[in-house]
Amino acid sequence: MKLMDTERMIVCACEDDRLLSSADNRLLPVVREAGLSEDFLSAGLKAGKYCAREVRLDGRPLYVLYFSTGAGTCYFVAGAAVSDEQRPDLLFDAFEIIAGENGCKRIVINTKRGGFVRLAVRRNYAARGVALEKVL
Repeated sequence: MKLMDTERMIVCACEDDRLLSSADNRLLPVVREAGLSEDFLSAGLKAGKYCAREVRLDGRPLYVLYFSTGAGTCYFVAGAAVSDEQRPDLLFDAFEIIAGENGCKRIVINTKRGGFVRLAVRRNYAARGVALEKVL
C-alpha cells in the first residue's frame, strides 16, 4: 500500500443509519448462511454487543466494520463494502487503528473468504481455522 493512501484514509464512528443499513444489507447473505437472524448485526449494535466504525478514503465511505473488544483483543465479527471501490488493503490498517484506540494487543477476524485470508497471511496474521489473528 502506498503511504499516501493511508494518509487519505480515516476511520471514524459510524452513525449514519443509511450507511449501517447498506452494510447490513450487503452482509445479509453471510448472516443467513451462518443461520443467524436477519437483524443480528443491527440488533447487536443497538444492544451494545458490537461497535461500528466506518473506513473512509478521500471523504467517501468504503467499509463499515462491526467489532467488539475484550481481554486485550479486538474481535472483528463482520465488515461490509459500502461502495464499489474495493480496497481490502486498507482494511488491515483500519483494524490496527481500531485495536490501538481500544488498547488491544491482538486482532481476531472471522472470515470464510480465501482471498482475504491470503492477504492477511501476507500481513503476518496467522490462520487458525477460520479465524485470523495478529499479535500487535
